[in-house]
Amino acid sequence: MKMQSAEHFHEGPLVAFTSAAIMGAGTAAGRLALSLAGLMPESPSRWSAALVAGFIGAGLVISLLHLGRKSRMFHVLRRAGRSALSSEVLLAGIAAAGAAAVFSLPLPPSAASLLWNLVSFSSVGLLVLIGLVYRLPGRPSWGGAAILSPVLLGTGFGILVQALVEHPQSAFTPIAAALIAVETTLYVWRLAAVGAGKSGGSAEYPELFAASQVIVPVRVGLMLMSQIFALLLVESGVAAMTLLVGIVVDRFAFYALALRRTTESEVARIEAIIQRG
Repeated sequence: MKMQSAEHFHEGPLVAFTSAAIMGAGTAAGRLALSLAGLMPESPSRWSAALVAGFIGAGLVISLLHLGRKSRMFHVLRRAGRSALSSEVLLAGIAAAGAAAVFSLPLPPSAASLLWNLVSFSSVGLLVLIGLVYRLPGRPSWGGAAILSPVLLGTGFGILVQALVEHPQSAFTPIAAALIAVETTLYVWRLAAVGAGKSGGSAEYPELFAASQVIVPVRVGLMLMSQIFALLLVESGVAAMTLLVGIVVDRFAFYALALRRTTESEVARIEAIIQRG
């Protein structure tokens, strides 16, 4: 099977969409988590709504670049509830439209609260589906703990954004640091498992995969820096911006370092097991 070269990396729109969706949905998910923990009021925030609508809306627009026949873009919604991809698009649209309404319309408090709850739970579902969409057979680097990454990073980002916008000196930024630490631990563990031959595969982009010794440390380093900033700085802006960049690098690495299980890779994996045996 012919693998793609770095010059043919075509997942740029997907990197942009998933990055923006994780940050937008994470803004609502982070506020929801803090509200459920009693650390923030349950009432909707217009600034949070603006960020959710802006991030997810921009991601949806950019994702149109990845469509082949744009005239059929609404057909994907026909399988909502049965297809993770269709459900992902539906929840992204609901979250973006609902957040835009909360931000721009003079809604009564009860209606605004009800709509914001819809935005919040749609955003949580979106984060889950961003991981589930890539739970594909023959893709060892996209399964397992990778499914949890959007939820953990998005919620951590959202908590930092809430601290920045509404509670600049809040004490709950360590919660974000803990979520990022869990995600980073799972990421390193997953790389170690793949590297140890527990799930083999051939690089989708060999030229980019050859640069993994640079891409992976940069990705992990940004996550570690965001944790440190979240723990040590009173202001959470630096931590949020560092994590924002880290999420973009993470999504690039997700596609650029993808592995595909092939006949050749399976033979090599079995031979390695026999040699170790």
